Amino acid sequence: MSSAARQREWRQRRYSERVPGVNGKPFHPDAPHGRFTAYVNFGCRCQDCADANTRVQHRYRKMRKEGML
Repeated sequence: MSSAARQREWRQRRYSERVPGVNGKPFHPDAPHGRFTAYVNFGCRCQDCADANTRVQHRYRKMRKEGML
């Protein structure tokens, strides 16, 4: 099994562990909340994880605009 296939399988397993959150969006109880990895790897969409994703996206866009990437 390739590395990509293992990662897809792992992510699919994590996504299946999600439960509906307070805001109605998927929430993963074991995710490291407030971190970008929780948003990407665990599929957690709680407010803390969504905010972390937004911060990373803003930083990426800023660096790209400044020619750092």
